[in-house]
Amino acid sequence: VPGLPVVAGCGECNAGSPGTGKGVTGCAAAITKAAAGFIASTRGALDKCSAAFVKCAQEKPGDAGCLGKASATCGTVPAGLAKSRTKLETSIQKKCAGALAFDDVSEPTGLHLSALTCACQQVGVEPVLGLDDYATCVARHHECALASLLPTVVPGLDGLLAAQGIAVSDLLCEPATASSLQARNGRAFTPPFGTISKYMKGVFPAALTQTKSPVATRGTPPRVGAPIGSTCTPAPGKSCTFRLPISKKPFGFKSGSRGGAPDPARLIISVRRLDGEFVDDHFELPLADTANDGEVELEVEYADDLASCEFELALTVAEDGAVSSYTALQQVPHLPPVNDQCGAATTLAPNPYFEVLDTTAAGVTGEDPGPICADGGIVRGVWYAFTPATNGVLVLTTAGSDFRAVIAVYAGGCLGTEVACEASLPGDVETPATVQYPVTAGTEYRIHVAGLSGFERPTSTLSLSAAFVPSGFGQGATISQLILGAPVLNSPSCDFTGTPGTSFPMTVTYADPAGNVQDGQVAPIVLEHFEPSQREEAGIFTALPVLTGDVNNGTASFDICALFNADTIVSFKVRLATIGGVSNELVGALPKPVGAN
Repeated sequence: VPGLPVVAGCGECNAGSPGTGKGVTGCAAAITKAAAGFIASTRGALDKCSAAFVKCAQEKPGDAGCLGKASATCGTVPAGLAKSRTKLETSIQKKCAGALAFDDVSEPTGLHLSALTCACQQVGVEPVLGLDDYATCVARHHECALASLLPTVVPGLDGLLAAQGIAVSDLLCEPATASSLQARNGRAFTPPFGTISKYMKGVFPAALTQTKSPVATRGTPPRVGAPIGSTCTPAPGKSCTFRLPISKKPFGFKSGSRGGAPDPARLIISVRRLDGEFVDDHFELPLADTANDGEVELEVEYADDLASCEFELALTVAEDGAVSSYTALQQVPHLPPVNDQCGAATTLAPNPYFEVLDTTAAGVTGEDPGPICADGGIVRGVWYAFTPATNGVLVLTTAGSDFRAVIAVYAGGCLGTEVACEASLPGDVETPATVQYPVTAGTEYRIHVAGLSGFERPTSTLSLSAAFVPSGFGQGATISQLILGAPVLNSPSCDFTGTPGTSFPMTVTYADPAGNVQDGQVAPIVLEHFEPSQREEAGIFTALPVLTGDVNNGTASFDICALFNADTIVSFKVRLATIGGVSNELVGALPKPVGAN
């Protein structure tokens, strides 16, 4: 059964208490074994149920006696399921309770069960405040996953059951209610899926209807098509506009519902979770004449406190007593990063510092300054803070990010003076923004990392690398054998505002007994010195280094951009920043290639 891992895995094991390690390991093994046993027993019961009905359909179609026995066989599934749930809960409590506190297994330093909060919400279990809640979540998730697979594994079974008045949800994955989940330890569960207001404040021009969404008519094809040209992603308080094609009324629809007055066409907009359960309310939009294919435009305004849990927008057309099959639009909310305001800046500990951050929902406010190197403006900005204890050089790069970025450094706090600014190079190839700035001991710096306006994508993920090289720096890895490859003139990855520069491939050999040279967490620090002008610039590398070898020994290859102007010689001072620190320095030089800008 795909989906929920029974444990999320240790996110920060090295931060945990050695005293709980053995208990946490035993708990993980117990959860895995108990969940596998629960699936096995549930599948066994379902196999008997489905085999009984399929046998009737194949050998004695329409035979009342056979169907009665098959119904009786399936009727034992809920009772057996209840026993299996109890066994699952007992097994988990036996190994995971007692000496272990729930925090020992729920936090990242344990089994990181807290990472499964959204998966539990999807099957109607929230909040998860103890092992009993978590065991309920595992059982419901596995039940619901089996229920969703059943029509595929045994095609037509849901129809055979329905003919006898049995729904799949009568056997397993019944709609979650407070009574089915039961209040535990004196705590009453919140409504398992809640109202639509947990997800949307409004849908315009639709009107809220405080009833459950209508059930789709069996065998009716969808009438709502996929959105046209929509790349909007949900976020708290955000609005997204959807253009939806609507198929015309199918041939054979009656003019009236069950012989009564005509049932006018209306678009149903609802929210649905993994197990197919709808929220308590839905929105309705009256549709115009549906004799021909049409189109509607909706503005969905998401809730201000929208959680990061995924859900589905479920859309259908109800008309003349028939409800088409629902069309599902997957919704993956993006929450604003905690550091999207200068006053909430993340403190850098650049020795070095690496972070991968979803910045899709980050904003730029009127209080954010406009960097001098971003003429077209900025979007989706986040803030960092750094106060060095000694003089040195701060190195920042967005290599590995999936958008064109700008890095601005301000001295003196949030209202400080801009002292450095670098932006991604324009052109067809994404390049990182890279800053190398000499910082002064005791000075408070704020760093604003944002996207360049006009180059936004539906989502954006920032990869930020930072290293601080103090005066009289120590070293992490040891590098040797700097090899400068053949320069690439007019490289598209080195476009300096319309003037193509030269790309210089280079490779260094590294050695690190501590094993800190890890893929994705290595940043070259390159200073370019030009002659005869004596100009010095921070080298801009075009992508993360390519490592050949392992964490202890190998080579790191990368490309550095340069623009010569009137100079004729460039020399490179190369260092490598890793998790363990900054390496020694190597120096190489090359003459200006013929034809280089």
